[in-house]
Amino acid sequence: MPPFSQAAGGGNGHAAGTTGTKGDGVEQFELDQRDLAHAPVKGYPVWWTRKWIGPYELDDEQIRSILETEHLAVVSWVTARSEPVTALVDYVYLDGFVTVTSTTNRAKFKAWSRNPAACFCIWNSKNTQQCVNLRGRVEIFQDEGFHRRWIRGLLENNLGTTDIPDELFESQFRLFDAPDRHYMRLHVEKVVSYDGGKLRRAEREGLDLWGVAGA
Repeated sequence: MPPFSQAAGGGNGHAAGTTGTKGDGVEQFELDQRDLAHAPVKGYPVWWTRKWIGPYELDDEQIRSILETEHLAVVSWVTARSEPVTALVDYVYLDGFVTVTSTTNRAKFKAWSRNPAACFCIWNSKNTQQCVNLRGRVEIFQDEGFHRRWIRGLLENNLGTTDIPDELFESQFRLFDAPDRHYMRLHVEKVVSYDGGKLRRAEREGLDLWGVAGA
């Protein structure tokens, strides 16, 4: 199973019935006249489609495609005072991992050295209604061979081609060749994905994606 598989990590969760406890992902509801007149999906309250969002997940192939074709991520960490921080960074998808880089003086290096918990948010630049949140722990390492592969991957992402001139590669390599340059790969523990297009289609076409109306 690929490291980003939702089967290993979770997903958004959605209602599995009309009775029970919220902790089980189940909610009891009664329909009123407003629901009967205005609900986008017959048999559910008006608000249902915007609360139980589990059916709007991306499948594993869509997630794979986004991770392999995109190169920007919003990454998060916490400071020593437990303050949340986010930053937009370039990443390269290598060996099945989303990987970023840093030198030891940077905030993300210090934070992840102290607490490796991290969240990466990556979206489909061709369809911004689709996004993937990867939660897990960062592994920090140094490796000369990986360093060269990452720089080449960075150039390929930014230029949109695998044909990188040697002179350009060496120039970019020297820019990133600080002695304390490290790499951080994210070991994914949970995936939460979302496709807003599925929500809008369900509401537009009245699709029952939950199968619990009248249960």
